Amino acid sequence: MKRWILLLMVAIGSMTGIAGATDTVPGSEIRFAVFSDPHVYDSRLGTTGAAFEQYLAEDRKMIRESEAILAATVDRLIEEDVDFVLVPGDLTKDGELDSHLLFQQYVQILEDQGIAVFPICGNHDINNPVAFTYDGEDTMPVKNTTPLAFRLLHRNNAYGRAIYKDLWSLSYVVEPVEDQDLWIVAIDSCKYRQNDEYPETDGAISWATLRWLKGVMADAAAQGKTVFAIMHHGALEHFPTQSLIFDEYVIDNWRIVSKQLAEMGINVVFTGHFHAQDMVGKSWTNDDGSETFLFDIETGSLVSPPEFGSPYRLVTYRPDAHTLSIETHHITEIDYDTGGVPFPEYASAYLDDGILGISTSMLTEMFGLSEGDAVELAPYTTKALLAHYKGDEQID
Repeated sequence: MKRWILLLMVAIGSMTGIAGATDTVPGSEIRFAVFSDPHVYDSRLGTTGAAFEQYLAEDRKMIRESEAILAATVDRLIEEDVDFVLVPGDLTKDGELDSHLLFQQYVQILEDQGIAVFPICGNHDINNPVAFTYDGEDTMPVKNTTPLAFRLLHRNNAYGRAIYKDLWSLSYVVEPVEDQDLWIVAIDSCKYRQNDEYPETDGAISWATLRWLKGVMADAAAQGKTVFAIMHHGALEHFPTQSLIFDEYVIDNWRIVSKQLAEMGINVVFTGHFHAQDMVGKSWTNDDGSETFLFDIETGSLVSPPEFGSPYRLVTYRPDAHTLSIETHHITEIDYDTGGVPFPEYASAYLDDGILGISTSMLTEMFGLSEGDAVELAPYTTKALLAHYKGDEQID
């Protein structure tokens, strides 16, 4: 059920772009969905015991409920009758191959309904060293997912349809809708090659991938295409000092790279990673007085829903008018035993309790506060984080 609508009319003008694969009448609306960070987990790997509870205490996500939430989202998107779906990363809990296979089952449900799905990897998805099964107090490694396996898993819905592929990353380009001069570029911003004991949280676009993007965008401009991008990490700060406090949620050198993306002709990028529902924009004045701009449209996580339920976006692109209308919707019912409590209330209580504990640890470990000061301040930092998760935040 839609709880509120966030409407953005973006003057796209002469943006270059990327094209598609669904039959749509030229000049008509293109309607697509975005959901992010589903972190789906194959429950056969274990959801009980001290070790699993410790994981949930340190990284508050609705992992037990993740498949039910994803299933409800897929059902809703079929009802919405969208042309295609974008997923900006963290498809799985921790890159377990079994969890990727489970995600792919739900992709196939959408594909069987004629709805194409275009994902990109997140920091949890590839070469993850903490892909575990849980048994009581013990954790045991399970098979994780390599870059090659990720390509093979999505060989039909993404890489098999790609008109361009980056040799140096998992980035690719697709034409989601026929005869509409729209391309989608999926940008791999993850550092899975650097994973050691834990997966790297922060992200970057390598120089090789930037060079590839420049070539893609030159082709897009020559063909008169409009480009929308998806990427796991933020391209812009979503609040002042984000890159100082939570630098791992924006790409490295974001001030330079975001301008480069805009100058190439990428003016809209759909991101995830921070589990927050937020939009920001930035513009730059060129030497000739013209302007380039970039909108970073961040979508919250299905498994970290604040008070309204799990968020997803519906986007309507009107090529003739050069506008995007972006609506926020929420999943409010799932097929899971919530003890008779409505899902939004159940999810909000789960998140509130968990974030309070994480806030207390953050204040002591990251900022060096005493335990007493951390306990006193934690409720306020928790409210701030939850406000950002929810989006449309009003700071008091």
